[in-house]
This record gives sequence, C-alpha cells and structure tokens, in this order.
Amino acid sequence: MNKRKMITTLLMAATLLLGLAIPVSAETTTVSSEASIATKYVALGDSLTLGFEPDMDKTVMPYGFVDRLYEQSLFHGSATMVNYGLGGLSSNGLKLMLQAVASGKKVTTADIQPGLPDFRADEMLANHAKIKQDLTEATLITLTVGGNDLGTDLVRNFLNNSMTNEQLQVLASDKLKQYQDNLSAILTQLYALNPKVQIIVADQYQPYPPLNRDIYDKLNEVSDKFRAALQAAIKPFVEQKHAVQMAPIAAAFVGKEGIHTYIVSKSDIHPKQSGYALIAEVFAKTIWGENKPATRTEGRINVVVGGLVLDTPHLPTLIDNTTFVPLREYTEALGAQVDWNIETQTATIHMNSNVVELTIGSSWMKSNGQYKEIKDIPLYISSADESKTYVPLRLMVEGLGLHVDYIAPSHSAYINL
Repeated sequence: MNKRKMITTLLMAATLLLGLAIPVSAETTTVSSEASIATKYVALGDSLTLGFEPDMDKTVMPYGFVDRLYEQSLFHGSATMVNYGLGGLSSNGLKLMLQAVASGKKVTTADIQPGLPDFRADEMLANHAKIKQDLTEATLITLTVGGNDLGTDLVRNFLNNSMTNEQLQVLASDKLKQYQDNLSAILTQLYALNPKVQIIVADQYQPYPPLNRDIYDKLNEVSDKFRAALQAAIKPFVEQKHAVQMAPIAAAFVGKEGIHTYIVSKSDIHPKQSGYALIAEVFAKTIWGENKPATRTEGRINVVVGGLVLDTPHLPTLIDNTTFVPLREYTEALGAQVDWNIETQTATIHMNSNVVELTIGSSWMKSNGQYKEIKDIPLYISSADESKTYVPLRLMVEGLGLHVDYIAPSHSAYINL
C-alpha cells in the first residue's frame, strides 16, 4: 500500500468513528461552602471538548483537556466546571444552539444540526435555561469548533486524487469563510449574554502524520488558513476590548501527530491522553501564562492547598474510604491559626470569621458556637516519627467554609478559600 492510500485508509476509518459520543465530564466531587467561586468555567464545542477517545468505556467519564484545564483553574482558586461538548458539532450547529438558548426557544437536534451523532444532544438542549444561566455567570469559556465544518470528505477526496490541490484550497477557503462568519456570530451571542467573560478559542490541529511530505504540507496549509480565519473572526472583539484569545493548539501537534493522536494505531483523528494533556497545557498557558505540573503520586491522594503542593512529610491518608489530612499543616497553609489544648486534646482553628473546635476521639465538633455531630472523628496518626492530629478532609468544608474539590482521575484534592 502506497503512502497516499495508507493516509486515505486512515481517514476513511476515522470518519466512521466521529459519530461516537460519551458522557459529559470526568468524575469529580465538589464540596463547597457559601464562599465565592473564583472561576466559573463553561466548555463549549465538539468531540475535543467532550474528551472523546476511540474504544473507550462509555460508562466511564472521560478525562480530556476540559477536565485537566478545570484542575489547572483549581490551582488559582475555587472553581466550578460544566462541559457542554457535543460529538460532531459544527460551528453552524453551535451558533443555532446559542441562538435558541438566548431566546429561550425549545429546539431539538434536528433544529440545530440534522444528523448530529451525539445521542445526548436532545437532552442537553431541553435544559436550555440552565445552559443560559451557566453562560451568563461564566468567568471563562473555552471553544473547540470548526473541525467538523471542513469535514472528512474534503480531505478524503483530495487524498483519493479526485481533487487537485487548487480545488482543495478553494473549497477549504469557502468552508472556512462560513466558519469565520459562524464564529463571529457565536462570539457576538456569547458577549451579548456575558460581556465580561473571558473566551479562549482553539485553532485546529492537523492530525495526519508526514508519511508523504507534499500531502502533509498541503494539509498544513489548510490548518494555517483555519488559524487565519479564527484570528480574523476574533479581531473585532479584541478591538472592542473583549477578553478573547486564540489557544494555538495546532502548533503543539506539528511533527507529533502520530504520537498524540490515534491516527496510526486506530485510524482515528482524536487525541490520546497525551494529546489532551497537550491541549490543556496550551489553554492553561494562554489563560494563566503557565501550566502547573501534575500532582499525581502513585498510591496516595494528593492534596493541593491554596494552589500549592505542601512540602511536608505528613501526608494525607485514606481510612475506610475517607481522606484524612494533618490538621495544622493544611489549615495554616490557608492562613488559619491553630491552638492546641493538651489537657482536653482539642484543636481550635480560627479562620476568617469561623472558629472550629475538634477533639481527638470525639464524634462532635463545635463550629461557631454550635455543636455538630460528625461521622468521622479526628485521630492521632503516627507520621514521620511524630504523632499528628488528622481530621477528615470534609470537616474543613463543614467547619471552616472552604472549597474542597476531589478529582478522581488524578487522585487529587484541591482546597481553596
């Protein structure tokens, strides 16, 4: 099989996989007080936003770039996230979806994009009031859309020699003009709903490896034109002082397409986990100027306090499926004052306007003068040759008014004010 036919075979197989859909977002547990949320993150877009991977277990929530970016936001304060990604969504479909959401009009999949393969679309669209509320309250919105505008037929016809390079470029330009117009309408609608929101729009990576340099270069020309169309669409909004930027994910994949996508191993254009990590990194650097290192440590839960992984030998521990943390280290890292009464074996924590008393071995805690029964009691645990007071992570929320977000895929808990 020659290289052109090989790429064509990969593309045709990938086309069959584009319609598969999966649940909304990765498994997270958020336990929050009434304190303010620093980042309210809403993800909009296609299967990249969804976090799709071929042959994945559809009963398991994905762990894509959105979920990783949500984790990055937790390094910068308390956060919430909702993922409205739909597999197969085009820019025109997203435009019509947002128009319906803004107007409160009830629509179905057939109204916004006939043949949209994501089986969850009708259920999502039925909840248009919640979508509108989320968009109106968002502080951050990410967009991945446009790949389905070009469609696989265009590239497949080129690879099958049924289209010249000139025809490819002309047709791509026509489709990208439609994408540019749709993206402008999408941004107009989003800023009408929420003038102050920060919006980050991804460009489109070119997933096919350089098996044939001539073909590879021509496909990259299309990717370059996509970027130009995106930049042209956002330029007027930048000039109007709206907070909108491009996340240049395409550049991160150049020369690494076979490493970070399934195009070689499974004939699918979607990213591997390494690809989603790469996309999240580009988004994070675009938003915050940095991408914090992963906090994963094999065999234990990792706890990040106020954006920092504490440098302490006293580690969190899991007891009967409950995470316990050393009281003093994790509360003082957030600015609390901890007083210890050795006679009563009671720790008194002062944080902001909250005063909490916890006693070793007691199933009651005193929070702002009120006694509350607790399920998991504070314990003495031997740690690094010391006897330390450990308390259930959840008590930090119930007593001190903190946000604790647990991200199952990375086994990490994030504690923020």
